[in-house]
Amino acid sequence: MQPERDFVEFEADDKENPRRWHPLLKGFIIVWICFNALTVTCYASTYLDAVPYIQELFHIGSTVAKLGFTFYAGACGLGPLFLAPLCELYGRKWVYVGSALGWTAFQVGAACAENTATILICRFFAALLGTASFSNAAGSIHDLSVPGLFQSSATMLFCMALFMGPVIGPIVSGYIVENTTWRWIFYAAIIAGGVETVVFAVLPETHHGIILMRKAARLRKQHPARDVRSAFELERPSVAQALRITATRAGSMLVSDPIILAISLWQTTVFGIIYLFFDAFPIVFGAHGFGVGATGLTFLGIGVGMLLYGVFAMTAGERIEESESRKSGTRTPERRLKLGLLGAIIVPISLLWFGFTTYTSVPYMVPIVASGFYGFGFLAVSLSTFYYTIDAYTTYAASAFAAQAMIRSVVTSVFVLFGTQMFSGLGPRWATFILAMIGVVEIALPIVFMRKGEALRKASGFASVEVEHEHVVEDKASSDEEKQTETHSLDDDKRAWVQEQAP
Repeated sequence: MQPERDFVEFEADDKENPRRWHPLLKGFIIVWICFNALTVTCYASTYLDAVPYIQELFHIGSTVAKLGFTFYAGACGLGPLFLAPLCELYGRKWVYVGSALGWTAFQVGAACAENTATILICRFFAALLGTASFSNAAGSIHDLSVPGLFQSSATMLFCMALFMGPVIGPIVSGYIVENTTWRWIFYAAIIAGGVETVVFAVLPETHHGIILMRKAARLRKQHPARDVRSAFELERPSVAQALRITATRAGSMLVSDPIILAISLWQTTVFGIIYLFFDAFPIVFGAHGFGVGATGLTFLGIGVGMLLYGVFAMTAGERIEESESRKSGTRTPERRLKLGLLGAIIVPISLLWFGFTTYTSVPYMVPIVASGFYGFGFLAVSLSTFYYTIDAYTTYAASAFAAQAMIRSVVTSVFVLFGTQMFSGLGPRWATFILAMIGVVEIALPIVFMRKGEALRKASGFASVEVEHEHVVEDKASSDEEKQTETHSLDDDKRAWVQEQAP
């Protein structure tokens, strides 16, 4: 006789439910994931300060030496394609641990490299294995919270860490190479990666499905007559199936979805300009007599601009986005692009300001302030497209992010290969003028999306065409209502996972 099958769920006040954990523990987990993302993206750009020394040591040209950056940045867009499904199948904790450990191991290889090929291979695999937080931070945040202030703040913090990493890189590496050797760039990465690996190993698992699956196994052992299962273990696909679905769906989106292609190209431009600044700043501020370390500090302008946008978005951004919704009574994904339009306007203005104030007769703080405005506009574009993708693609958002990351990372990774030639040959003024004109053209993108968004979403085979109706939510909900909301959220998690895996 077959034992009776029962399905296990979180109870109302279940302490195993990550959403019921202490706020300090939840906050620390989020901060540590953000720190991991910051570290991985930071070490994309730290490498560039090692390039002159690698050229001299291995007798190679600048373009070949810079391939270490290209391989790393390109792999950052490929890693999430296989790390994301692994997290959903086996949980987040040990994928984070393996990712941090793999990243650290290949930093050891790069630090001890005695030829160019070793550096290039180690850089590629470090990024390929080290990007678990890129694709799974959103899942971890969702594990720990329901929609609200905590979730939105955590998402903002992660995005800030992800996008600010490349800007912090030159600040770190500039003083390292001035005071020690270029290999200490990698030694510092080994120390950071080792600490991250240990901390991830002691943090608890947050994936609801994995926790419930373990709970079901424990109950089966305690009650052999009962066939206790979790919905997750009965529904999850094989590794091969999950990897195939993730890769093919992301590729299909890039080829057939006009929204994904347009958003990806827009993101590629603003990210690519950040990478071009890695070549432009040494030329511009070197003319003012800045050394490697001082030139690295000039990137603080971009970082401060990003921080200011973060404050602006948290305080006034939502009111700006929702102003039209209150008039029409509906909330469309395109409302997210209002701030993107603001960023699209600021980007070319800041580039023209930067380019035409690079004369040595102009105080160096003037182009630094201009770069701060670029940081503001850059983050406005990046975050608005991030939130737009979530709202427009709902169930398929993970695949949409994978598609965007793939084209953005692969294309922008080659920008540094021609940055020096571009800014040296054309000069900072005309080089930034060309980039500014590209930015002017791209102002049309958010305008088209806001006017034709519904039609574009209908043309997509993946975007949602449903419109959310505006409604008022009481600030003080009863505890029963909160628990009911959480129960529905858990059910939504399972439905979303099953739908995402459906061919």
